[in-house]
Amino acid sequence: IRPLRRLCGLTDEQHGHLREGYNLEDIKGLLPKYKIEKAGTYSRVFTELIDIMVSGTMNALQNNSTSKKGVMVGESDMKKYKKVFIAYSIFYPFMWLFSKLDILLFFIPGHRLIVRARKI
Repeated sequence: IRPLRRLCGLTDEQHGHLREGYNLEDIKGLLPKYKIEKAGTYSRVFTELIDIMVSGTMNALQNNSTSKKGVMVGESDMKKYKKVFIAYSIFYPFMWLFSKLDILLFFIPGHRLIVRARKI
C-alpha cells in the first residue's frame, strides 16, 4: 500500500510525520520503564485504500497542501466546506462498509501499530 500512497503524492512528511512509524521492538526500546501489556495492528488493505482515495482527492482539491492535524472546525469552516461535509456524509456508509472487508484479511498484519503499556 505504501508505494501506492507515494504514487498518489501522499507522503508521511506531507502529513507532518517525521518517520514512517515504529515496530514493536522500536517501541520496547523507547519505553524501557514500561511493560507492554498488549500490542496489535489495525488498518489493513481496504481501510488504507479508502484513506488513499479520500486523502488523494482532498490533496488534489487543495493543490497538494499539507494537512493540518488537530485543527478545530468552526462555523466559518462549516460554511466554506459545506459541500465537502455533505459529500462525506453521503459516502461515509459506503466507505465504512468497504473498510469492513479488512475482516477477511485477518491473517495479514495491519499498517498501524497500537500498544497498551503500563509504567513499571
